[in-house]
Amino acid sequence: MAATTIAATKGDNVESGRDSIEDSLAGVKFTSEQSSSGQRKIITFTVLLESVRDYSLQNELHHGMNRFLLSCKIQISPKDLLQCGVNVYHGIRIPLSNMYGEQLTQYVRCMGEKSWYGQPVRHDWVWVKASNQRQDQEPAYGVLPGRLPYRLLKLFKLSAEGEPFWCTFVQTMTLAAGGTPERASSMVKVIKPMTGSGYAVISSDKIGGAAHLIPEEPDCSRIKNKGWLVNSHIDLATWNEVY
Repeated sequence: MAATTIAATKGDNVESGRDSIEDSLAGVKFTSEQSSSGQRKIITFTVLLESVRDYSLQNELHHGMNRFLLSCKIQISPKDLLQCGVNVYHGIRIPLSNMYGEQLTQYVRCMGEKSWYGQPVRHDWVWVKASNQRQDQEPAYGVLPGRLPYRLLKLFKLSAEGEPFWCTFVQTMTLAAGGTPERASSMVKVIKPMTGSGYAVISSDKIGGAAHLIPEEPDCSRIKNKGWLVNSHIDLATWNEVY
């Protein structure tokens, strides 16, 4: 299928000094790099899969998308799914309130396969709300009330059966030690799930803001990291100033 384009809102990307184009979902703005024509390309789901260099991750994205559409009661053949139109995004602007009630905006990035200022690709961590939680239920995940930190891998909007679906492909995490904070750091530790795939496609409206995780092993270490500490000692203003 030949690439087509769709008009989008033009905005200012203050981080890079370049224009960006934006789409919105319930106040959350999805941003992408500005094309020379001011139009955003529509690719197919096949092209999105091919943009993932790791073959196992391609399979995770494909299966995750199938599971997501089934959860939305969308029945679609594998062939038709591969031909679905997709818009790809590289960041989200999330409106939030700080501890003083002031309205602020967080900007989290998901660069896909694009390098970040000559450095490795950037895939930020975000808070994801628990699924199917009733108002009369106790919040899931203990000290992390009703949410877990997941890592962004792909941001996209997929059109299927005439409906748009705002999707996020994420690396999932689970609580270590049942969510009990570690004695030394007083922080909760999260790890990759021991069972299941460890990846999922979720609805983007479940993203509740940026999360700050500290790897147990630094990036420069050759030791494979197995866990992350959830930094509960950084506020929104500090996040925006540093990142």
